[in-house]
Amino acid sequence: NSLYGISAKSQFKHLYSKYTASDCTYLGRQFINYAIETFKKEGLIVLYGDTDSIFVEIPDNKTENEALLVASKISKYISSSLPFPWEEFDFKLEHRLDKIFFFNNKKGELKKKNYIYITDKKKMEIKGLDIIQKDCSKLSTYIFENHLKPKIIESGKCEFDQLFIESLVRDNIDKDISIVARRFNIKDDSEYKMENSIYNHILKMYGPGEVYLIKNKKIGAGKNVKYCSIDESKGLKFNDLDLDDIWSELSPFIKTDYQEKLF
Repeated sequence: NSLYGISAKSQFKHLYSKYTASDCTYLGRQFINYAIETFKKEGLIVLYGDTDSIFVEIPDNKTENEALLVASKISKYISSSLPFPWEEFDFKLEHRLDKIFFFNNKKGELKKKNYIYITDKKKMEIKGLDIIQKDCSKLSTYIFENHLKPKIIESGKCEFDQLFIESLVRDNIDKDISIVARRFNIKDDSEYKMENSIYNHILKMYGPGEVYLIKNKKIGAGKNVKYCSIDESKGLKFNDLDLDDIWSELSPFIKTDYQEKLF
């Protein structure tokens, strides 16, 4: 993986090769497509493919052992087609899944590399969703980990009524409004060239340094979108807060008939 990655970067002059990375990904897509077609021909249901993995559903007339035999057959064929066959090359069973959930964008199209699955050992894995990104809000992360995740694992359902999620958002904000504060590390004015930059507005109102601010529609730094201090936010009502980021992060878990109201 390391060699494949740096081969595309010209600064690594001894390893750089114009076509190596694209050839690798092209071969990878061929392998995955071949595997998908072979699984289908053998009567197995292919749900999804992601980089070097395939999610296969075993129908009632097939067994897990039969699926593994097909996987072995695919691996041997691919390996035999390469100029450097490797004995340990094989499809391996990574997890047995109880449930898997895929997600659509606003146009109703399947979002690539966005899914959640629950293993037979009741462990959850999440790929691609905003809820696992480093910049995800503290509130959304808290609601997901403490309220939604246990319910998803227990019930096997990952969509909830908007009113239920809104009540969680309201309750947690009522307990401590700082849970929706965003951290800014503001430098001196020489760092910000654009006059209308939100960082410039924050600098002028709150000065340089680390500051925690709450996004809202009424007071603080900024024009259309405003950020105020935690102390200033105590005079705001719930509807004064700008929670667009929160709703976006939690939107995969809200029943789709509510999506139009939120967005």
